Amino acid sequence: MLKERVMANTEITTELDSQGEKYCAATPSVVGDSEIEIISHSLIKLNNREDNAGKGVSISLKNISDADIGKLVFDTTFFDYNGVVIDRCESTIKDLLKQQKRLVNIGVNTLVDAVVYSYHVQIKELVHTPAPTVTGNDKILILKHSLRDTDNDNPQIMMWSYIDISIRNNSDETIASAMFDAVLYDSEGEVLDTIKHRECELLPNHSRMITIGTNKVKSGTAKSYRVNLIKTINSDTEKFQLKGHRMNTTVDGEEISGTIKNISKYKADAILVATFKDYKDENISVRVYSIKDVEPGTIRNFHFMFNPPDGEVVRKLSFEFAEVITDL
Repeated sequence: MLKERVMANTEITTELDSQGEKYCAATPSVVGDSEIEIISHSLIKLNNREDNAGKGVSISLKNISDADIGKLVFDTTFFDYNGVVIDRCESTIKDLLKQQKRLVNIGVNTLVDAVVYSYHVQIKELVHTPAPTVTGNDKILILKHSLRDTDNDNPQIMMWSYIDISIRNNSDETIASAMFDAVLYDSEGEVLDTIKHRECELLPNHSRMITIGTNKVKSGTAKSYRVNLIKTINSDTEKFQLKGHRMNTTVDGEEISGTIKNISKYKADAILVATFKDYKDENISVRVYSIKDVEPGTIRNFHFMFNPPDGEVVRKLSFEFAEVITDL
């Protein structure tokens, strides 16, 4: 049991208990700050006693700042009827939204063989939740953004957090690819996941809602995010895009099929580079295929066979588009 005298800056008062006998105790106090307003506080009284004795403190407070608070830590000191310290403890609340009220109950340690007559509570630590931000550039305008948590009553279905962003291509040219770098945070600003996201074929002066998802952060866990547009590529540089592909293993080898789209303004030949890899992610072979005279804005199918070398098994297939360089 702690046996310390009341702090020098705590006022001592003398009162009468239910038996008419005098006792001394520190004046109950809870100290807020410029961000936390203490609306009221009172002793949590014991039901089986008639005097002014209790088992803890109940505090009504409000976040009066303009930001969410991810973590708020209180340092509490409890006093007996003589003003002697009987217990000290730290207690934490989380996710106190801006302008939100909260009722906080702090109890004395159950192992302390004494009752509480007074208390002093002060804020030890306050951590803000990072403000959500999304930045674009001179071509991509960010219209609005929000964090979407999915709700599902089936506990066997894992639901994830998503960032919804409304963007607009503010330029007069088609943007072939927009590359985003996203970070999800918890309420205290700890990084939960980092995500790379690519958005394709944004038409001039058109808006679109995009979603950046995660398969690591459960719904309700993420409390904030930061998303940066790190790169844009126009359709003059990236003329073709792969819209889908399939690979089927047959007795004659690997059967490859898919579709491409010419998103540029001009008819062009698509040079498709296919990379085949094994289960160790090592290259087996690279093949180049040409798709001739693809009109602007049109989609073309492709189909070919690949026979891997003896003893090799294809586990992964990736595609890139190559440029034909002509010496003048």
